[in-house]
This record gives sequence, C-alpha cells and structure tokens, in this order.
Amino acid sequence: MPAFTLTVQQVIDLNKDLTPYAALGLDTYPLFDEAYRAELNDKIIAHYNEQEIGHETDSMFRYAMRRKMNEVMPLFNQHYRASQISIDPLRTVDIHNIGENKETSEGTDTSTTESTTTAGGRVVASNTPQVRLSGNGDYATSAQDSNSTTDAGGTASATNNRDNTATNNNVTTGYQGNPAELIWSLRQSFVNVDMMVIESLTELFSLIWDTGEEFTRGYNYNVYPGFYPFYG
Repeated sequence: MPAFTLTVQQVIDLNKDLTPYAALGLDTYPLFDEAYRAELNDKIIAHYNEQEIGHETDSMFRYAMRRKMNEVMPLFNQHYRASQISIDPLRTVDIHNIGENKETSEGTDTSTTESTTTAGGRVVASNTPQVRLSGNGDYATSAQDSNSTTDAGGTASATNNRDNTATNNNVTTGYQGNPAELIWSLRQSFVNVDMMVIESLTELFSLIWDTGEEFTRGYNYNVYPGFYPFYG
C-alpha cells in the first residue's frame, strides 16, 4: 500500500493508453541491441514494481526516467558489448609474424663477333724448267693466280627476367603464468550489467516504506481531500 506517491504498477495502470514501457519512459533510450529491450525493461519493472516513484506525478516520473536512461545507457551499452566478447583465459600469448621476401632481377646479354679471312695463290707451269721466269711470269707456259677475301660477322642477344616471391606466416599461441590465477582473474572481471542499470535508477524512487503509523497513513489525505484520487 503506497503512502505518499504512486507505485510503478499504479503508473502502468493509470496509463492504459500507453504500453507499460512507454508509461514508464522505457521505450526510447539507446540500447546496444533492440532485441534485448524487453528483457531489460521487464527486469527493471519487476525490481521496482512495488516501489513508490520519487515524483509528484506519473508524467514527471516518466520524463525523469527517459532523461536518466538517455544519460546512463551510452556507457552501459559499452559494458554490454564488452561482456559479449569471448575470452580464453589460457591464451595470453597470440603472436603472428608475417614476412614476405621478393626478388626481382632483369638483365640483357649481348655478344658480337667479326672475322675477315684473306687468301691468295699462284700456279705456274713451264716447259723449260731450267729457265728462270721473269718477274711477272710472262715466259711461263701457263700461270694461274687466285685471290679471295671472306668477311664474317654476327650478333647474339639474350634477355633474362626473374621474379621470385616467398611468404612466411608464423603463429605462436599459449599462455604465461599460473593457469589457476588466470582463470581467477577472468572470474573477477565478470559483471552483471543488468543490475548496474537497475541500481543506477534508485534515485528515481522515494525509497520510503509505509510503517502503518498514523503520521504516514491518511493524514495528508484528510487535509487535502481528493489530492490522491487513486487511493479511493
């Protein structure tokens, strides 16, 4: 039984034209995954369902809730994303060495050869071998001169291209340290992000419980009749 303001459930009941999430201002805040909104909202409602809101009217509470969620969720969304990362505590070493060796060479070999050959000869026949021939051989019975010149040349060219590439990929994995300590460290990093979000909303509620004493029950309603119509 509320003593001063409305409970969360009463805020929902008074706003039948709105969805429960919209009635509490939980419909527009930024979230890392829209599919998770219903699960988180249901946890918030279940946690504070019987708590009295810390504002005079439901519309003021709705505005304050929207403002608060818009302020805190950008940080908590990072916590959610971080909690989704899968970590192997026994894999503290993960080294990748990637190397590439590339060799390129290009060359041209050219060779040139040239040669000249000259040959000459004379064949003389004489019926009087005892007689010395004159210098020009005019008195020979017959004579035959031969002369020849041969020129030879050549050029040879060869081009060599070479392109070699070698790639090395070395991977080193494992862990360093005591495996029990590594697992313990991982457990210490676990956080309940949902409860972090829920606890950040505590300031939006009055956190005052009705003890049944006279000064908390009925006094204000008699002084200000009709101020709290939902109490009947």
